[in-house]
Amino acid sequence: ADKKDGFTSLPTGRQSFRGIPFQILDPSRNQGRSFVVLKGSRKPAFPEAVSIPAGYLKASQLFFLHTCRWGGTPPDVTVAEYNVIYGDGKVEVIPLRVGVELSNFFGADDTLASSLAWWHKYKAIEMGVSLFGWRNPRPEEPIQSILFKSRGRMPVPILFAITVKVYAITQKITPRDERIDTLLRVVTTQRATILGAVMMLAG
Repeated sequence: ADKKDGFTSLPTGRQSFRGIPFQILDPSRNQGRSFVVLKGSRKPAFPEAVSIPAGYLKASQLFFLHTCRWGGTPPDVTVAEYNVIYGDGKVEVIPLRVGVELSNFFGADDTLASSLAWWHKYKAIEMGVSLFGWRNPRPEEPIQSILFKSRGRMPVPILFAITVKVYAITQKITPRDERIDTLLRVVTTQRATILGAVMMLAG
């Protein structure tokens, strides 16, 4: 990748975007792997879905650092989804739509439900990554895993990191209580790669 791709300019390690901490893998220390890429009509060889173990955490909120390429779909079209799978087997589906929960990488901006977390400019080309926060409707139920799934439309969904705000009855959660747990295993699925860590905000 070169500078005009933008991905090589994304900082790695422990980062903070819009006040939310994230842990982004350094590809130079992870066999060139740093993020998850799913299939779209422009990249049909990539996998349709990747399952991310969540360690049966009880979460009040999830924060996703993500984007897409070739995101020329209208905001009422679901291009991908996160399936939050609970310990009791029930599933909560989070739809991902370009211009709502995420933005296209090139020309990225704030959307109706997400914020521009990181941006980069190469000559006249502007690019960026979105931060999308989701409030868990079942914070007392442990989360078994999160399935990141493409709908196979034109956009190619990309996930960089997830931060979990851990549910606590007292809700005494402050930045000083942050800790990192490595919950996502580094996995290769066909040609896609999966990121390696969840940042956990713990009370």
